[in-house]
Amino acid sequence: MLLEIISLLSFLLVRQNCNAIKCCATVPDYYRANGNCWDNPDAESTQTEILQRWGAKVDEHFLTTDDGYVIFMSTASFNKTKSTPVVFGHGQHHNGDSFVTNYNKSLVYNLLQDGYEVSIINYRGSKYSKGHVNLSYSDEAYWNFGFHEMAVYDLRKCLEFIYSRNKEKSIYIGYSLGTLISFAYSSTFSEEAGEYLQGIISFGPFATLSRVRSLFNPGLVIWPAIRPFFKLVFGNYLPRAEAALDIASKSPLGWLFLEFIERLPIIGIDLGQIDPSYKPVQVFLFEDKIPIGVLDQLSELRRSGKLIQKDYGVKNMEVYGTPTPPVYDLSKIIVPNALFVGKGDFLGDPNEATFIYEQFTNETQCGYVLIKLDGWYHGDFLWAKDGIELLVKPVMEKIKQLEQNSC
Repeated sequence: MLLEIISLLSFLLVRQNCNAIKCCATVPDYYRANGNCWDNPDAESTQTEILQRWGAKVDEHFLTTDDGYVIFMSTASFNKTKSTPVVFGHGQHHNGDSFVTNYNKSLVYNLLQDGYEVSIINYRGSKYSKGHVNLSYSDEAYWNFGFHEMAVYDLRKCLEFIYSRNKEKSIYIGYSLGTLISFAYSSTFSEEAGEYLQGIISFGPFATLSRVRSLFNPGLVIWPAIRPFFKLVFGNYLPRAEAALDIASKSPLGWLFLEFIERLPIIGIDLGQIDPSYKPVQVFLFEDKIPIGVLDQLSELRRSGKLIQKDYGVKNMEVYGTPTPPVYDLSKIIVPNALFVGKGDFLGDPNEATFIYEQFTNETQCGYVLIKLDGWYHGDFLWAKDGIELLVKPVMEKIKQLEQNSC
């Protein structure tokens, strides 16, 4: 609510363009009558349309998981010359659009330019993956899932499909919650993951969230107490702040309020890496829904301090054969893992990333990479102005290292 009110003030203070998202070369241009500005159609475009505007050939896949959810995955290429497929998995409060909101500074764009085929997964519950063979998106039963199901059903199905299509192992690149999803999958189905994956690269990884600076940490501790209120007000998911993001995307003042009020307490802040020429699109496309079930499972991790699997309560004996859920044992993962970490990241905190990296065996440790910018925060993995030098080039080198089995 506070974000809505502050963003409304931004709306009243700045000249608006109601027909499209206005982007300008510099911050002062947003306030000049004849500033160097243009209308950017990306905010009103689908993931496929953005990729096609880049010049990519795009295939749309709607994959039905073993538990009946229909997952949308886009697969894009320019001029495919590399055999290794690269697969992206998004974070919480996101969908796959987050990987295509930095145009030619994005990792996806540069991988396409380098001849890779890129697939972008949109996990269940996001705006692109609302389907189910029996359930409606509005049904209570539809939302009965956590990140565990995203791992053992969504990611599993997508990797199986990519392998059957290409007959080549993939490299998975996860961001935020997308990292935890890959850890859950590759530890639960370790042998299978070894057949489908050449390597896993994680941006801003987290696990139990007990070592992070983010306010998400204490928030998850008290989540069981405040859950009834959120459930009563919002239902099965925390919605996208549609009006607030629309308004905040209109001006630099709106972006700043968004950064300080919403993002700083949760993921950190790095004003030096804001690119004014694309920030409005990044703000507008930033959020998707957060399923209550995902927050439930993250809260279980935080309160236990362990990487426990989904807690079914009295049904644990029936599901697991034990009264308490087993852990995701990262030492069972046989796929090489590389972590990319930011010093200024409050959510994928370096302390949390170190804990994760130490769980891997020596054989699967393929690099703990600390980004060479002290202020690098969680959002920079998606939107950094200097992302080419600081992230894209090091990741491209890591991909080649994984392809050559040279960890």
